[in-house]
Amino acid sequence: MQEIIHAHEIFSLVEESDELLTFAAFKERIVQKFGADARFTNCTKEEYSIDEIITFLVSRDKIRLTDFHVTLNKENICMDD
Repeated sequence: MQEIIHAHEIFSLVEESDELLTFAAFKERIVQKFGADARFTNCTKEEYSIDEIITFLVSRDKIRLTDFHVTLNKENICMDD
């Protein structure tokens, strides 16, 4: 059975980066760390592909694409594990 990764792990990739990440670099880091076929979940336990979880996070204003870079909107990130 494939491991399901919580979206909070994606937030960590942005927080731990020493540089601003473009959208392409952000997505590539997700693929490098978790694999192209990784499956993700959120706090409501829905399951997503990489593209779906990114779309979800942007639609909920948890991550933002500003000036061609990915940033976190910490005000909208829940603290549940």
